Amino acid sequence: MRLLAYSLLIFMISACDENSHVSPKGEPILLATNLPKPTKAIDLVAGDAHVCAHLEDFTIKCWGDNGLGALNIQSARNAQKKYYDVSKAAFTKITASHAVTCGILKDPPYEGIPVCFGQEGEWLDVPHEKVKDISTGSVTCFIKQDDTLGCVGPKLMLATKAVTWFDSNSDALPLLGIDPTSGAERQDYSTKRFKDVKSGFNKVCARGFDDVVYCMGDNNRGKSVLGAHSFLDYDAGNGQMATALKNDGILHIPSGHTISFNPIPNITKPETLKYKKILDRGWSFLTTSVNRYDNGSPIPENTLVTGMGFSDEGVIGFVTADSSYKADRFGLGCLLTDKHKVRCYTIPKNSPIIKPTDILNKIPKEIAE
Repeated sequence: MRLLAYSLLIFMISACDENSHVSPKGEPILLATNLPKPTKAIDLVAGDAHVCAHLEDFTIKCWGDNGLGALNIQSARNAQKKYYDVSKAAFTKITASHAVTCGILKDPPYEGIPVCFGQEGEWLDVPHEKVKDISTGSVTCFIKQDDTLGCVGPKLMLATKAVTWFDSNSDALPLLGIDPTSGAERQDYSTKRFKDVKSGFNKVCARGFDDVVYCMGDNNRGKSVLGAHSFLDYDAGNGQMATALKNDGILHIPSGHTISFNPIPNITKPETLKYKKILDRGWSFLTTSVNRYDNGSPIPENTLVTGMGFSDEGVIGFVTADSSYKADRFGLGCLLTDKHKVRCYTIPKNSPIIKPTDILNKIPKEIAE
């Protein structure tokens, strides 16, 4: 009787542990070549409360909260509905959102095939065929072999420039294009050819072969009208607004809108700096080598400037995670330094100051700074 009671207690504890999300273990996919054990990271992506690093051997490592299955790297799948263990697989690219991570496999016979793992849903149903690019946000979008755009995910409630709302299926987003100059909506981009794609909140933006960025989906108050510019970099944005960098490195946002930067030490007007790359859903930026601090000293290239009032030198990647769906909510920022090592910080609630902490700091030891 005592043994039965003890077994029942263990079962109840396991059932209540939000980090014990169980999922099927799939067929293993291994590296095609036996590379040395990785000691560097080359990219970072993040969802709501999990972070994944793309390592120098092209494998990925993930850490953080697994309450929604975001760390289930042993049960990746796509529209084929067959599960794969990709914990030792090589990827050419990875992307993450909410409780989902997706990537494009690198080695034959899976070369170019996308897979996703995490919370079960339509956003995992990427095609079991080669793609050229992939990005996940509210929906997961990809560039097909013929350079056209495809999207999978839940049904979305979208807004027009007149702030009227309507429902749309995710796969219909290429039919809901926004003209980059006039702002005319419901443009048909289903046959348009694109080079790359960024999925944001209720919309997706993709760069055409003319280097113009075309957005599709949500257009609340015209926040997705970027203009017919040739862009250096772009992002679909955190929220409805898209952001981009012109070829001269100047930040470009839709007419009539601004990005509100909290105070940054010794940088009075971060919106006037010249940048080379957009990070973290359109709210963080890496500088070029031509800027100066307020005191006249040069700002080093690859200085991170964020909308949270935080900056740091020698950065090549930055992501944020936010456990807003949990009672013990916290915000987290993780840096990828120019030494290809990772360190993470919490962002205290209602404060722009980022301080070191151990929360979500279980970074794989081989890449931890």
